Amino acid sequence: SLNILKRYWGYDTFRPGQEEVINHAIGGKDVLALLPTGGGKSICYQVPGLAKEGLTLVISPLIALMNDQVQGLEKRGIRAKAITSEMSYREIDNALENAVYKAYKFLFVSPERLRTDLFLARLNRMDINMIAVDEAHCISQWGYDFRPAYLAIADIRNFLPDIPVLALTATATPKVAKDICEKLKFDQHRILTNSFARPNLAYMVRRTDAKSDTLIKMATRIKGSGVIYCGTRKATQDVTDLLISGGITAAAYHAGLPVLVKQQTQADWISGKTQVICATNAFGMGIDKPDVRFVAHVSIPESPEAYFQEAGRAGRDGHKAYALLMFNDEDLYKLRKSFERSFPPIETIKRVYHAMGNVLNLATGSGAMETFNINLADMSERYGIHPSILYHSLKFLEKEGLVAFTESVFQPASFHVTRSSRELYEFKVKHPKPGAFVDMLLRTHPGCFDDYVHLKEQSLVNKTRMSLKAFRGQMELLKKHEILDYRPSSDEPRVTYLTERLHPDSVRISPENYTRLKERAIERLEAMENYVKANYCRNILLLKYFGESDAAQCGTCDVCLAEKNQRKNDKIRNSIMERIAESRFSPEELVLTFPEPDGPVVRKVLNELIDQNKVELLDGKLKA
Repeated sequence: SLNILKRYWGYDTFRPGQEEVINHAIGGKDVLALLPTGGGKSICYQVPGLAKEGLTLVISPLIALMNDQVQGLEKRGIRAKAITSEMSYREIDNALENAVYKAYKFLFVSPERLRTDLFLARLNRMDINMIAVDEAHCISQWGYDFRPAYLAIADIRNFLPDIPVLALTATATPKVAKDICEKLKFDQHRILTNSFARPNLAYMVRRTDAKSDTLIKMATRIKGSGVIYCGTRKATQDVTDLLISGGITAAAYHAGLPVLVKQQTQADWISGKTQVICATNAFGMGIDKPDVRFVAHVSIPESPEAYFQEAGRAGRDGHKAYALLMFNDEDLYKLRKSFERSFPPIETIKRVYHAMGNVLNLATGSGAMETFNINLADMSERYGIHPSILYHSLKFLEKEGLVAFTESVFQPASFHVTRSSRELYEFKVKHPKPGAFVDMLLRTHPGCFDDYVHLKEQSLVNKTRMSLKAFRGQMELLKKHEILDYRPSSDEPRVTYLTERLHPDSVRISPENYTRLKERAIERLEAMENYVKANYCRNILLLKYFGESDAAQCGTCDVCLAEKNQRKNDKIRNSIMERIAESRFSPEELVLTFPEPDGPVVRKVLNELIDQNKVELLDGKLKA
């Protein structure tokens, strides 16, 4: 396995915890790996996948995450494919057939895909060596992001009884970890945990109304890249403007920005051209930037899991980094209000389901496993539903297993030539001009006969001097002639119906599930409130939440530093009182009796003693 690591990734050694997980996976054992954010989870399934003959099936909930992993593997010369809801039936069918014929080493699918007839028809024909379950906490109803579709993973094990499962997550409490093993039908509860402790990461919490000053000071004093997480899209721009006014290079990032803006913003930050990126929680998943020196939150995250994952994006290179969370009383109030909005009344959730079907002109009884672009702003205005209520209703419909909701994710244009070389020749003879266009596509996109390939749209537009509209029109014409299958690029939110559209009277939202999810969410919210209010080591609080009860005080968080400073102040206070009792000093003479670095603290403590009338100044001399 070390040879594979060196060959494809260039590393000489594994990170802590990785090698044990990999050895279990290569040995064919079911195993759950609990590795903190930045712990290198993807290596844990990619190395054994390459070490074993056959195809590794990777189940992942997020399109953006799947696409990132595929791109990363392909850069290393490893064949991989992601099957997502944006793909056409023909595109999915082609990818599955290629998987059967060993065209890939890794096949990424969403959990919703596992129950489709198209997938199940190919499953036994694939030479699968391992099932990797990413974000495995999604299978547990005790987890913070439960998705019913994950339960289908256990069902496919019936088709693949001898194939081991490697489950991975960065955020699982002991209760969730046990539940994952049970839900995935592990032969035994084999849980490998690398400590969630991040010794190089200093956790800071500051209760303040002066967030602006704190942010500018932090970004100025800490040299290196940073991320500032904001609660709203508007806040990302407000914080960006604030930092720029303070002479700091910064940019806003959220799901509503145009694709090219998001890509450029991310690229500038990764390269170091932009120091700070101000983002909603839409940013960060799958982005591997090891030298982030600080992550700040200007609002309170909804759960310790979310906070730990976002804060953990700092200091992945092992060098000193900071995680700062700022809050005030208004933030505590907003956190509770946000929680209330995240659980709309059941009748409202049903109304959103019905309204969505109408907006999409989808007939009752149709639409199963079909994907649709959806304009949330238009739907919100048309039906008078607050955008936040609409969003959380869709997320709850997802938790009920009725739909899969994907926020704005960029899907690049792709195409696949569907005709043989002979048929193409005949087409070019009859249609010379489109034929020349086809020749250009073939020259610039090797592999387009075998599979769907990303279309180098902008590059070809520049080369041909066509407008983008004309270029896409040419692609649509070739699609009409059935020369190729073409999927334009897209960046809109999408919804996939996991069942046919139900009649309004048939939509049932389980009150038991609703209540259970709400109770778990309250527990996480209260844990987050306790974290920001507590006067106790932040590291111990976080690690205890994730089941590490023997953690020592970190010595670097705001609480530990305050205690350390207090101990030092107490020691200096006692020394001052002892020295004044023995001799008469002027204030400056007294300061000179202490080591020079302690001077500022001595002056501060001395002034406090004078204010408290424990020391007085008579004729220029100090007296106790």
